[in-house]
Amino acid sequence: MDGRTSRGGKVRQRSDKVLVGGQTIALSPILARAIGLEEALVLQQLFFRMRCANSDPQRRWICVAHQGRTYVGWNDIGRQEDLLLSKYPYRRVFNNLRKLGLVHDAQHLEQPFDQRIFLSINFVRLRTICPECAISMGEKNDMEVRSTDLSKQNDHSLSLGNRDREQERELRVSPSLDKLISEVAALAGTGPRDNGLRDKKCVERIRQMIESGIVGAEDLETIVRSPHTKFPSEVEEALLRRVKAVNECLQAVARAELSATEQLDKQRAAELEKKQSDQAKQFLAFCPDHTLQLIVDEIRQLNVAPALVSRAIAAVTARGVGHVPASTLVMRVLTSRLTDHTHSPLQQ
Repeated sequence: MDGRTSRGGKVRQRSDKVLVGGQTIALSPILARAIGLEEALVLQQLFFRMRCANSDPQRRWICVAHQGRTYVGWNDIGRQEDLLLSKYPYRRVFNNLRKLGLVHDAQHLEQPFDQRIFLSINFVRLRTICPECAISMGEKNDMEVRSTDLSKQNDHSLSLGNRDREQERELRVSPSLDKLISEVAALAGTGPRDNGLRDKKCVERIRQMIESGIVGAEDLETIVRSPHTKFPSEVEEALLRRVKAVNECLQAVARAELSATEQLDKQRAAELEKKQSDQAKQFLAFCPDHTLQLIVDEIRQLNVAPALVSRAIAAVTARGVGHVPASTLVMRVLTSRLTDHTHSPLQQ
């Protein structure tokens, strides 16, 4: 930034603070660590030109008010002298700033044939990425006044401050899906190595994920607003990670419910087995001797080991169920009798 600006708008040089006299560009280490060295330099100089809102007499840079914002556009000479960047390094820095969502860009703001790209700072996004970079109230008010003056000259009504407040309100209110998708599409790369078709397919897959209800628009908003999100593929990967986490959570809940169901089934089976065992004991205790003999004969006909048959017969003769596995043989024989015997003590 060129020295300091007094209340009258004139630039005062601080020759005692610089090594070489003349124009000096300020650079914030905090901002450079957050977004990159060249990106911080361009953003700082853009802020200075927006704050001054004065076009260069030689038209190296032009300040224009558009839709309540102050835009600045440099030509090739202006970029080299004011930003210290030639055409291709500037294009790379500009693409990085646009991917970070830190600038608004527009063309043909002054003249239809002017191909230069005009830039304006997205202060809402800047405060999200680097809260320390918030401008002071005096500088902000000064920018609002100058933006209002330029707006009047170009038949625009909204000031920069009102526009920023509208953006802040939009951030507090959950945006529509179309707006979120457009923000994702704005992250698409524009370099020579970037695959535009791949990014378009990625954006379309993200839209389908939201519309199908796999993830919510709130999840997409959180990911898009993150300062670490720079590409549509990163948005898709983050959404897929959330889907995976949700699925794992649902699977854990399903496993817990299944385990509880299995435990309940085992408990019910144990209760039923005990109930049948008690019923069998009461039946054997009160059944006639000839019925007892019939039960013994049926046990002898079972195709099992003789030793097991002997233990089961001994249990029935003693008018008891016996112990596992002898009790299993006895219950197998008694099942039909317990169902058909209408005069069992338990049924009475």
